[in-house]
Amino acid sequence: VGMPAGAALRLAFLVGPDEAPARAEIMSFTGVTATARGDDPVGIRRIVFVADDPAADRAVLIAAGAQELDGGLLRGPAGVEIALVAREQR
Repeated sequence: VGMPAGAALRLAFLVGPDEAPARAEIMSFTGVTATARGDDPVGIRRIVFVADDPAADRAVLIAAGAQELDGGLLRGPAGVEIALVAREQR
């Protein structure tokens, strides 16, 4: 797949409790040089997560190294903007 010798790929799949087709796939590479992609128009620019407690989740992400942006957005380590919205209570 073009990865250098000694490199590794870790995958995580997040699926809701109803196992609907929508899911998030998160990839993490080790053993490869990181490349800043913040100004690159290719790929995901922003991802939105629905959260029961957006403020608490925001604090966790900031503690893990997310950068605070204007408008309540965060920037993750790969340059992707992260938005957290409250789950609608029914």
